[in-house]
Amino acid sequence: MTKFPSSLGSTTLDGLDGLGTSVGTAGAGLDLSIGGQLEPVSAGLGSIHALDLSSIGAVSPGLSPGLTAGLAGLGDLAASVGTAGAGLDLSIGAVSAGLDVHANRKLLDFPGRLPSGRPRGPRRQHRHPTHRPDDIDAFLERTLGMLNPAFPCQFRGSLQRSEERGPDWWTQAAASERKLFLGVLHAAAPNDLVMPWVTSPKHQLDEHDRPTRRTRIAWLCRSIPNKSYRKFLLTELDSALALIELFNTAVHVDEFPEFEQSFSWTQLRLKVAMRHILEIWLKWS
Repeated sequence: MTKFPSSLGSTTLDGLDGLGTSVGTAGAGLDLSIGGQLEPVSAGLGSIHALDLSSIGAVSPGLSPGLTAGLAGLGDLAASVGTAGAGLDLSIGAVSAGLDVHANRKLLDFPGRLPSGRPRGPRRQHRHPTHRPDDIDAFLERTLGMLNPAFPCQFRGSLQRSEERGPDWWTQAAASERKLFLGVLHAAAPNDLVMPWVTSPKHQLDEHDRPTRRTRIAWLCRSIPNKSYRKFLLTELDSALALIELFNTAVHVDEFPEFEQSFSWTQLRLKVAMRHILEIWLKWS
C-alpha cells in the first residue's frame, strides 16, 4: 500500500478521496439506462470537468513523482470525461427534440387533425341554396321574360319606384307590384288551359265565367308529385292572394302608414310568390 507524505495534509487527501468517489459514481452512472440517469450524469460530469488537478501539485510540491504523474493523468481523464459530458448534453438535446417532434406528429395523427407526412387540402364546404333578395331578383330578371317580354320592364319599374321613394311612392309601387303579380299568375295559368280542367264552375269560376285566382293556383300545383310540397305551395300561394288584396287597398286610399312602413317585407313576400309560380311553370306545367 502506498503511503503519502505527511506534507500533503489531511485536507488534500480528503479531497482526493472525494474525487475518487465522484469519478466512481460518474462511471457507474454511465452504465445505467439513459432514461433515468441523464440528469445526474450531466451534473457529475460538469463537476469533474471544472476540477483543475494541476493546482494540487502546486499546493504540495513535496508529492512523489509517481503521485504527480498520477494526478496529471487524472487531469487528462477529467478533460476527456468533460468532453464526453458535452457530447452527452448534445445527445440529450437531440433526444428531447426528437421526442417533441414525435409528440407533435402523434397530435397531428389524432382524429380530426392533419395526418403526418400527407398534406390535406381545404375542407369542402357544402353550400345549400338560399332565397336571398338579390338571388330572387336575379331569378325573376332571367325568367319573367319567358312568360311575357313586357314583364322584366314592369319588374324593374316597380323596384325603381320602391327604391327611389318620392311623393306617393307606396301607392305607385303597390299598383306596379299588383299588376305584375296578377300578370304572372294569368300568364302561367291561362284561361284556355285551365278551363278544361274545371269540374265545378260554380266554385271555380268568377262572375265573368273565368277561372278564379285560387282555381289558377290549384291548376298550377296539380302536377307537383310530392303531396306535402304540393300542399305547402297551395297554402303559400293562397296566402299571397291576401297580399294582392292589401296592395289593392293601398291603391285606393290616401293614407296607409302601416302598409308604407312594412312595404319592404310585403314586396319581398310577393317576389317569393312570383318565384314559386315561375318554378312550378318551368318544372311541371
